[in-house]
Amino acid sequence: MLIEAARRLPTGHAVGVDLWSGKDQSGNRPEVTLANAAAAGVADRVDVHNIPSPGDRYRAVDEAMRVLRPGGQLLIADFWPMAGKYAAHIGQGTLRGLGPGYWYGGPWLGTTLLHAVKKG
Repeated sequence: MLIEAARRLPTGHAVGVDLWSGKDQSGNRPEVTLANAAAAGVADRVDVHNIPSPGDRYRAVDEAMRVLRPGGQLLIADFWPMAGKYAAHIGQGTLRGLGPGYWYGGPWLGTTLLHAVKKG
């Protein structure tokens, strides 16, 4: 999602936040994401961060909404329980399941996209 977002940005910067853990997710490392961004030609528009604690994740969502200009869009792809919690936390946003290609073990752990727009 990060690389595709960066491809669609004529200007600006896309920031990816993840729980970088090679233990439970094969190959999930910031270096891999950055190498993929370079291969896609968007490395100059991509940055990655690791935010492991739940409290820090909520603060990151707050900060992302704060720095958006009016009409700016926030997209978060996460497992459906967390995407719903982020929407509730910021008090807005639409949720859309990304379908079977984004299930981890079954539909009970599918990825959901949260789309929020900063109001003016």
